[in-house]
Formats: sequence, structure tokens, C-alpha cells
Amino acid sequence: MDVWQLLAELDKAGVDRSEYYFPGMPPRESNPDGGTYLEVEDGRWQVKQAERGQSWTRGSFGTEDEACRFLYDLLTWKAPEPYRQTPEEAEASRLHNERRQAEDRRNL
Repeated sequence: MDVWQLLAELDKAGVDRSEYYFPGMPPRESNPDGGTYLEVEDGRWQVKQAERGQSWTRGSFGTEDEACRFLYDLLTWKAPEPYRQTPEEAEASRLHNERRQAEDRRNL
């Protein structure tokens, strides 16, 4: 994957272009000093993060493809849905917590 394929894939995934930048992209209208970006330093592709005037490297890669795939995964990752207990599990947890609290009070 190259940066132009990355741009197309991020557009398809619905990632706002103000959240990332790489050389050759048109200037961003918002978030000028924050977000995630690619740059090439000493022949290596760097994925960097910037926020509040500070920046740090998230990953360093030997190829454009590796850096683009890492950046894609980074920008499109979604947290899993939280686990929802069944009513029976919730009741069992409540009873367990009550027993533990009663035991802790006795041990004070």
C-alpha cells in the first residue's frame, strides 16, 4: 500500500482527513498541529502522533507499505463493545460483592 491507496482506504472507512497527514496531501483546514502523520526520516517511514505542541513516534518502518498499514489500523481501530451481563450473572455478581463486603467489614 502506498500513501495514495492509504488515503482512498481511509476515505472509504470514514476517517476524517483532519485526523491525519502525510507528505503530498493538501493542507488541512483544521487540527493544524495535532493528529497522526507520516514522515520519512533517514530512509525510514515514521508514524508520529502530535498533540498540544508535543509529538512522539508511534512506529518506525522500513517500507511505505508497512507504515501505511500500521497507520490504517491505528486510525480505524474500534474498541470492542462492552460485555453485558445477563440478569442472572448480574445477580450473582451482586451477591458475591455483598459477601465480600461483609467479610471485609468483619476483618477490619
